[in-house]
Amino acid sequence: MHRQFRGETIYMAENDVHFPQLTVGQTLNFAAKARAPRDFTFPGITRTKYAECMVEVTMATFGLRHTVNSKVGLISGGERKRVFDKVTVLYEGRQIYFGPCHEAKAYFINLGFECAPRQTTADFLTSLTSPSERRIRPDFEARTPRTAEEFVIIWKRSNAYAKLRHEIREYEARYPLGGKSVNDFTAARRARQAKYQYALCHPFTEAAASAIVDLPFKVANSISFNIVLYFMTNLRRTSGAFFTFLLFSFCITLSLSMVFRTIGASSRTLAQALAPAAIFILSLMVYTGFVIPINDMVPWFRWINNIDPIAYAYESLMINEFDGREFPCSTFVPSGPEYSDVGRFDHTCAVTSVFHWRDICYDIKIKKENRRILNHVDGWVKPGSLTALMGPSGAGKTTLLDVLATRDTQDFHLETMTVREALRFNALMCQPKTTSKKDKLAYVEKVIKLLGMEYYSNAIVGVPGEGS
Repeated sequence: MHRQFRGETIYMAENDVHFPQLTVGQTLNFAAKARAPRDFTFPGITRTKYAECMVEVTMATFGLRHTVNSKVGLISGGERKRVFDKVTVLYEGRQIYFGPCHEAKAYFINLGFECAPRQTTADFLTSLTSPSERRIRPDFEARTPRTAEEFVIIWKRSNAYAKLRHEIREYEARYPLGGKSVNDFTAARRARQAKYQYALCHPFTEAAASAIVDLPFKVANSISFNIVLYFMTNLRRTSGAFFTFLLFSFCITLSLSMVFRTIGASSRTLAQALAPAAIFILSLMVYTGFVIPINDMVPWFRWINNIDPIAYAYESLMINEFDGREFPCSTFVPSGPEYSDVGRFDHTCAVTSVFHWRDICYDIKIKKENRRILNHVDGWVKPGSLTALMGPSGAGKTTLLDVLATRDTQDFHLETMTVREALRFNALMCQPKTTSKKDKLAYVEKVIKLLGMEYYSNAIVGVPGEGS
């Protein structure tokens, strides 16, 4: 199922993952070619022609023709979100609709809800789950659902739900799941466990066989990776140094592989193995001798370096590379007069300034044409004030911030943290030392309350695009 139909059963997360350097047309064309059927019932239609037709139909349906040559990283978020054909509406964790996007609006209007003249379909669907935002048509006050339970009851009684169940049954009849192979696999797993419990076969045999089978892969991986790494980094160009580097790299690969096998064998589940493995590998990396020099290690943790296989490999590779060589470093040692020797007119004094920008233009090249995203933008920000950037989707607000910051703004959080822990971490790290820890944590709770995040403040941040 995973090998043949993994493209049919996938989770589409809110955050899209695309190559930002590709255009919208190239992204859709690649997807259409990859998903094109191998055999066609119509003569004269090739996979390439089928993909081109699907791209044209998709772009015409979702109104993306004007972005055909725009890079995915440069189009607005609203245009990027329109590349799908079905929608799921959830209310308090319960499904109240699933089906084509163009039928969702009509479904809820028939239930008695009203869509404002200038309200988009997405805003209309999200407003249905908020009693203060949804609007009910006249003469439908007594028939429209109000709670999540009522929405679910009406959804399961609707023709759209019956049609969905019929499509699922047809798909299951055409592509059946499970069967004898699944039962055989489960029975074989129980048989292996029974052999161990009955002392018929020791787990060491399977572990030894697995280690032997992995040896060719580790040899090929070590040789292919280290050859490229060695010569690209211009390390010592002697045969003895090269083979010494190759030998120690292969030995440390085997050592760490056996370490992780030991941790995995001593744990019952993957979650139980990840915690000690993370602590173990972090300790080995920190006390290798590079992150913390040996002379700066605290005495009560110095013993970690003595049993660290990475430390011995690292020390051997350093000797292999730098023994008997001299490197002039005069260009890296700073020289010149001290700050106290500089004249008073050359001193740099701290002054309070106003952040301002003037006549900012930002152009991108699409094919052979230049497209201007920012056109002579002026502005300033007063110290101690808050300035808001207003504009419709795709107006260039994020682009202006990226240009002013000279970097691309991205949010990076530890996926194992909760929302409250992530905010507390940023507050403790970013706020000044003069603010007490109690005030910092109180400010975090105030921010959570202002943004209305109490409901999911203890939820795990997770990884974008993986459904968590």
